[in-house]
Amino acid sequence: MSSPDPTDPIPSSPVVKFAVFGTVTGVAVLYVVITTALFYWRGQHIRDIQQRSMRLTMVQSFTILTQVILSGLGSMLNENVYPCFLLLWGMNFGCLLLTFTASARAIRLISTTNANQARIQHQLPPKAPPADDPLRWFRIHYQTLISEKYLLAYLLVLCIFTAVYDLLVNIYYDMFSLRPLGRDCKLAWPYYPMLAWVAIHILIIFPLVIRRLWKINDAYGIRTDLIVCCCASTIGELMFLVWQLFFRHYRNVVSSLAWFLLAMLVIHTSSVTLPVFRVLYHPYRPLTHTTSSDKTPNDLTWRSPNFNEFARSLNQPATLHHFKDMAVRCLCVEAVIFLEEYRELMDQLASTESSELNPILTHRLISGDDSALHLPSLASVDTYDQAYPLTTALSESILYPTSEYGLATSDLLESTSELYAGEKPTKFKFLQPTGFSVRSNPSAVLAFNMFAQRFFLPGSELLTQVKIASVGIIQDSISHGRYHQDMFESAHTDVVDFLYHNVYLRLHG
Repeated sequence: MSSPDPTDPIPSSPVVKFAVFGTVTGVAVLYVVITTALFYWRGQHIRDIQQRSMRLTMVQSFTILTQVILSGLGSMLNENVYPCFLLLWGMNFGCLLLTFTASARAIRLISTTNANQARIQHQLPPKAPPADDPLRWFRIHYQTLISEKYLLAYLLVLCIFTAVYDLLVNIYYDMFSLRPLGRDCKLAWPYYPMLAWVAIHILIIFPLVIRRLWKINDAYGIRTDLIVCCCASTIGELMFLVWQLFFRHYRNVVSSLAWFLLAMLVIHTSSVTLPVFRVLYHPYRPLTHTTSSDKTPNDLTWRSPNFNEFARSLNQPATLHHFKDMAVRCLCVEAVIFLEEYRELMDQLASTESSELNPILTHRLISGDDSALHLPSLASVDTYDQAYPLTTALSESILYPTSEYGLATSDLLESTSELYAGEKPTKFKFLQPTGFSVRSNPSAVLAFNMFAQRFFLPGSELLTQVKIASVGIIQDSISHGRYHQDMFESAHTDVVDFLYHNVYLRLHG
């Protein structure tokens, strides 16, 4: 470590500076590691965390951890000691990863919210764009293109280009060379590409994102978290540049990287620590679907008075509209649509004369009286804090094709009521995957298949969260041609349980 510069307006002791920033860095590293581990652990169990683009948030946390180490090291040492190549790599990758993850998470939230609002208004996904639309392919595949899998692939490509660029700068630019080690760090042209990237985000992308986020009112606080991330990263990057350009004499007291360190900790606290704190210490812990063996007792009566009020809110048209708005805030409108479609399916099948299909007439979204609602297969209170990862959807081999009427030729945009043509019961032969013959109404069988395709097929915009055991019942029934009134009952119970815990209790409990 070098001695203090006598020309500095505020001389600093290298030992004191090293001890102070070393302690701060060590505590910050422990803080980031522990909270990130808790975030990942609880993310396997709790819907609040699952809704936060978990993989992108984990990338953000890893970036923050490396930036805390590099920024802390730069703050401990005087700037004429800190290697310039670390400053280049740290700045380029730090700015790239933080701005990209913040923007990508915001785009996903905006898209998810818009999709939920569109579904609740039209009950259906939007129709495909016309064939002559030049953006047809993009519009059709938009949701896939902004999935976490694809966004992480885009980020990997950007990281590869950034790494190649930094290596070339290390080789051909003396200030950032490894041999001899460059230590005289100044704001030079190798920083300009990343400064342009940051400027685009600060001046264009972040303002647009914040403007769109401002109108969103989600139940998980994700909007507030993303606004904090955008603002904190903007302030941190601007302070880094201001300190680098105009306060060079103070950089041996407070390094320009210290502002970056502070911004990282603010972002991490907003994105990771606060969600974990709310999950661990809030009296309400939301339920999510488990991938375990689903230990669910039959004929369980829910005794909570809150549940009776929840049932009334679903069964009365006046309160159902308000409940849909609540589901939009909780980003799970497909569950409410599932209940409405299920009721419609049961009502339509009530008139079927088939011995194979003998449904019970259901005029309510959930059945039972207000004093004692008997919900078969309803998960008990003991599973209140268990995990629900996203549903395991039906295998496409089960649904494509299942009959000579061909699900592949059916229109996903049709509602259940549009599938009934009033045919009389006829002989219905399954071509795939079995050779069973059943005596039933062909339109009713098609309705069952369409309902399963609409809510449980991978890629469906109305893919609904249910337990693995419930999906197994549906898959087994379709594959063997056994269509019966209880085919979707277990899934229906899962959805009711899910809405009660993750929507009603969250906003009224």
